[in-house]
Amino acid sequence: MKKRVFIADLGAKGRVAILSIIALILVSIVLQVRIDSGRVAMGLATTQVESNASTMLKLLGGLRSVAAAYAWLKVDRLHDEFYGTLSKKEDELIPLYRITTWLDPHIVDAYYVGSYMLYKVNRPDEGWRFALEGLRMNPDSAEMELNVGQLALIYRKDYKAAVTHLERAYKLAQNKGDKFEALRGLAVAYKKLGVRHHPAYLPADLIKFDSKSVHL
Repeated sequence: MKKRVFIADLGAKGRVAILSIIALILVSIVLQVRIDSGRVAMGLATTQVESNASTMLKLLGGLRSVAAAYAWLKVDRLHDEFYGTLSKKEDELIPLYRITTWLDPHIVDAYYVGSYMLYKVNRPDEGWRFALEGLRMNPDSAEMELNVGQLALIYRKDYKAAVTHLERAYKLAQNKGDKFEALRGLAVAYKKLGVRHHPAYLPADLIKFDSKSVHL
């Protein structure tokens, strides 16, 4: 069995190295975006920054997951120390959610929080695409099904899609919190659809929810 590497096990040099890697990725992407912008202005084809970034990430090998974990740890600490609750003021952290998922697409919390923040700062289309990417990269994740289901409910107003994803989230969920959030969303979605015969697993008290008072 391979030994897992945790951030706490890294010394100061290790943390500096990871930050340097992240910085190099950012610089390469920014430079490539500027090059592509110039090529577009001249009527030339772009060089596809996404594929170039992917190539660089592949070269990082096993360091990617360590760098991603460190990046997410920093984001989480910034959130706790300076914001406390998700709000529009936290939009400056959004690029860090994107970087984290580039490094490790299986850190589902980065997708979940990042997509919601994009929705909160009036960039719902980007948030929706980010959520779908998270589900595509983590097809068996209850959290990603919940994420897409909630956005389908509050942003897309696609209540049938919301039911599909929230039901799957409920079935996949391993903790009571995710199960409750899935049920809460389902109660609202069924009410919006005018469905009278709710599934047996939906508690009666949730069926009585006032959809206007629910803010997912």
